[in-house]
Amino acid sequence: MFILLWGIVTYFRGSFPAYTVLAYILSIFSCLTVFVFTLIADSLLCLGDFSEYGWTESFSRTIDQLEATYVSRYWKDIDFDAMREKYLPRIEKAEQENNEKEVLIALCELNYDLFDGHVWLRVHNMDSYSEAVREVAGNDYGLSMFRDSDGEILAVLVAPESEAEQKGIINGSVITAWDGEPVDEAAAKVKCLDFNYIYSYIENEEIFQPVYLAGHGGESVEVSFIAEDGKEKTVTLSKRGSYNGRLNDALDRIFNTDRGLGSNLSTCMLDDETGYLRVSDEMFVAFDDVKSIISHLTFKNEDVYNSIKEKIEALEDQGMKRMVIDIRNNSGGFGWLSQTIASLFVDTEMAPETAYLKGKEFRSFRKPRKFGEAVYSDIPVAVLVNVGTCSAGDVLAHYLSVGDNTALIGNTYPWGCAQGVGGRCLLTGDKVEFCYPVFPDLDENNEPIAEARSDRKAVTKLDRQVTYNKEEVLELFGDPDRDKVLEYALEYLDSCS
Repeated sequence: MFILLWGIVTYFRGSFPAYTVLAYILSIFSCLTVFVFTLIADSLLCLGDFSEYGWTESFSRTIDQLEATYVSRYWKDIDFDAMREKYLPRIEKAEQENNEKEVLIALCELNYDLFDGHVWLRVHNMDSYSEAVREVAGNDYGLSMFRDSDGEILAVLVAPESEAEQKGIINGSVITAWDGEPVDEAAAKVKCLDFNYIYSYIENEEIFQPVYLAGHGGESVEVSFIAEDGKEKTVTLSKRGSYNGRLNDALDRIFNTDRGLGSNLSTCMLDDETGYLRVSDEMFVAFDDVKSIISHLTFKNEDVYNSIKEKIEALEDQGMKRMVIDIRNNSGGFGWLSQTIASLFVDTEMAPETAYLKGKEFRSFRKPRKFGEAVYSDIPVAVLVNVGTCSAGDVLAHYLSVGDNTALIGNTYPWGCAQGVGGRCLLTGDKVEFCYPVFPDLDENNEPIAEARSDRKAVTKLDRQVTYNKEEVLELFGDPDRDKVLEYALEYLDSCS
């Protein structure tokens, strides 16, 4: 503004014409910069600063803000009055007792009730956080559990020389009852509470319920299992600390966190005919020059499209006739980059990220369009996903799933969260930030991408789900060198030939 006013003054004084031109150029650039970095780069689109209030008041105001601005509130039929009735008395009691651990556990349960992976907590300088994490994880009894392809729940990650091992439970033991209840019934009741992971889709939660069940119990737990002699045996196991460490170890094995060949957007040949593309995130275009800023504003970047196309052309030169696209544990980024990548493989129109919520209806400022020529829509493509495929990764999974030539393959479903984060509530003393989505990311039908409705049923579905027999479960939780999901994908592509 200062430069602009100075330029106007010099213009009317009839002097410094060159400076006047420069002043107007700089002022326009300054205005554009302020606009871009305020509207786009700053994610705090809906900030509620309730840090000056106590826990009860700040929590109540957070629920009010969610009711007013949470983008999926109507889509999921969220009952905020029921949430107030459920949580406010707990928060009030915890505040009266100065029990911040219970406040954090209540917030964790609120996250669970919203079943949205884009809702999370950031906790600052709270000693009670570690205690809350341990309590939510439960007690460690020396083992975890996982269901095999026959439907049996098996003991895994049994601690060497633990009480469980000494009493006959080994890796692969069939667990029949947990704490006096048939194990299937006990697992079906489990809520997979976790400060780090939200299982938006019920299909994913059902996969992980036995894992979380292994932390449920008191000072001791009664476990029934099939012993090595084939007879059912019941033993009592005492707790041996927090289950958190064993839980995270189990989740790492299922997530296959160490899988994925090469760095982001790297390519290679898996065999004489199969190419491979790794997409670990969609954050590879930054606000570091005018061209990249324009690409963010227009939701299009031809350089990205051409760069990936050139890499795939190089694979074609090596004999590629089919592809594996690995988006497991894709941490997300910009949805339009996901659309750019998908446009190479599927011939479909895609909705630009210009959506909004009017009343209870989702709308978009722009109609769906094609981002580029689908030059590889005629080759078989296996897309590897898992529960770590989230945000812009969910967008990529969605659009890659609509092609006639593509198939989503995974041992779990994608995460199920693609709506744009931008809401944030600061609770008591700025100790907790409650983050949530405030603007929609819609598909070609003007419906939220990946977002489950109140039944929590998966929206982005698998074409092929990888399961594990008993031997493969032991391998998965042992020291696995094998990537069964990738093997399954190659078998699928062979069947397409």
